[in-house]
Amino acid sequence: MDHYGIVEGANLQSYILIQAVSLFFVVILLIVAVRNIVKNVCSREETHWLSILDMLFDFVIAQMVLVFVARMLPEKIASAQSATSILENLGGIPWSSSSLSLETKMTLFFQNVEELKTLIRRENYNNILCNVIVTVNLLRVIQFTSLHPRLAMLTGTVLNALDDLWHTAVLTVLLMLLFAGLGNWRFGDRLEQFETVESTLLLEWEMLFGVLPTNWGYDKQLKEELQLWTVLYLMVVFLLILNFLLAIIVEAYMKVREGIDVHETENEFFTDVYHIVDSTCRRMFYGWPAPERLGAVVGLWTAKISVGYIDLLDTGLFRSPDACVSFLRFYSSFDYMEPPVVGKYGKNADGRSLKEMLVGAIIEVAQRRETQGRTTEAEILKLRMLRAAVKEQVETAKYSTDDALSSVESKSEVQPTRTDVDQGPLLAPRRDPVEDILQDVDDILNSKHNR
Repeated sequence: MDHYGIVEGANLQSYILIQAVSLFFVVILLIVAVRNIVKNVCSREETHWLSILDMLFDFVIAQMVLVFVARMLPEKIASAQSATSILENLGGIPWSSSSLSLETKMTLFFQNVEELKTLIRRENYNNILCNVIVTVNLLRVIQFTSLHPRLAMLTGTVLNALDDLWHTAVLTVLLMLLFAGLGNWRFGDRLEQFETVESTLLLEWEMLFGVLPTNWGYDKQLKEELQLWTVLYLMVVFLLILNFLLAIIVEAYMKVREGIDVHETENEFFTDVYHIVDSTCRRMFYGWPAPERLGAVVGLWTAKISVGYIDLLDTGLFRSPDACVSFLRFYSSFDYMEPPVVGKYGKNADGRSLKEMLVGAIIEVAQRRETQGRTTEAEILKLRMLRAAVKEQVETAKYSTDDALSSVESKSEVQPTRTDVDQGPLLAPRRDPVEDILQDVDDILNSKHNR
């Protein structure tokens, strides 16, 4: 039943305070939204249409809140007075007076009733507007959880599964419409739950949560047909489609989880919030540049794999050398900010060296050959990789021996020649065991090729 709410006394003061706080935050939201819109319009860079839609969405929501507060605040302030006036008018109708006709009395009564109904309708419209605003803001809060990787499980899962969810929804609606049409045609003239297509669809929706048609197993005239319809619907829609939906969601969740596991720059949510507040305070105290300005400059250094003190100071964005030092000290405390170690074969973007990537690719090819039944080719690949690894160790040991020998010869008074060291007259020549391994690998490879 519709009603009219009256706010007065301490409740009215609290209501006014809450609306004032709401207006304060709405004004801040409007300022931010307008600033972002103007910034993107004046910017020369191309902006994605979703970003523009996001900013316009904030602006529209702020306008809706302003409209709601502008409508509700005056009405609630005057609600007690309006209700008192209507009740006094209703109580002041002279029903016992003979000087007024009954028609006049009835006119006065219904005028006051209509005035009260008008107040109720206006409050209902305001409540509908408030419900829309709260619902949209609820969805907005869910969207904002995507700002942190560990809180983005819901939004990330939905985005990853969006395409599959859409096609699953199309398939589900199609099947439910088909079952609804069949049920309405066959059982609509006998059973109330199948009387219309809408009521049949409502029954199908309830069946997803365990509700079954009334007397579906005991109807004397349609027992077998109703049971067949119920079992088919449960098997196709309830068992298969719902399990498909669950599999889609689980697969999307696992993708999001894998992305979080390889993400190095995130921590626990409240830890990241603390670091944000800490870095903001330090930026204002030491004079660090804004993250956007520094990020725009550093982002152009595509050829660098690490950034040092001189690099940051040369940007001219720091207030002083001490600010640059404090900046480096703060961010060097994070493990993921350590500069990468560049090896002999370079470093890939994902942290693996070129050699590691090649070895991994060879192993994958060998495993694929084995699954295809081409075991000989797989063994050849593994042997070649083994030969390359042994040869690399031989070369490394050779270079280390040469360096050590040079160091010894430089410190010795008698400078022996390489021939004197390697081939003494009392030592018989002996074959290197590593060379034997390489020769054995070559022999196996030749035998594999001859096959």
